[in-house]
Amino acid sequence: MADMTKTTETWPAAISRAEEYFPPYTPPGGLLALILTVIAERDSVAVNEVPLAKIRYELDDPAVLHQTLNDHCPPQPDPADTDWYFTAPKWPQDRTASVPVQQRRAWAMANAQGPETYPRWIPASHRPIEYADAHMESFYHRSVDVLSSTVDKPLLAECGGIARMSTVEITGGVYDGACGRVYGPVWGRDDDARAVTTPASYKVSYEYQSVLIPAELVRPST
Repeated sequence: MADMTKTTETWPAAISRAEEYFPPYTPPGGLLALILTVIAERDSVAVNEVPLAKIRYELDDPAVLHQTLNDHCPPQPDPADTDWYFTAPKWPQDRTASVPVQQRRAWAMANAQGPETYPRWIPASHRPIEYADAHMESFYHRSVDVLSSTVDKPLLAECGGIARMSTVEITGGVYDGACGRVYGPVWGRDDDARAVTTPASYKVSYEYQSVLIPAELVRPST
């Protein structure tokens, strides 16, 4: 288990790498930095050596990921000299705060709720953040979705998979001959390596529904 009470270079490096995809002060940017930190410290590797396949593995189970990050971002005392509600959204600007406090603020932002990216409600600093409180429209679930889509793109290109929103034909089974669009892959998982492998199936739109089709029965339309 990663020891996030330590002041190391892992966290600044994680923020820097996450910033290649999203600003660190946004919910998905902060969430990505936290995932990178957990993997890097757990596997004893540099942040820039964390494979996308490992990031995608963690995103594949939002409930387990939430518990992992809850354990690694424990409650912190409320700041004595400022209002917690106004401090959390500005955590990247306060580099004087300790690493655990910065991580907790990023975690609070990832679990906030509100329109777009502006929080109307932020979890308390001194309380555990329950997964049950992460409403389906919360930043957490939206961030998991957007990070999954972001990571899927290069992973699919790397393994020769079918990109999201591609028009495809189903070549067997109940839906043989039907055409639709790919909503996304369902990845094969290597639990020992804690990484995804290649798509085991695809979520395909067909007649106003989403159907799960084995990867070998899905091919790009010509």
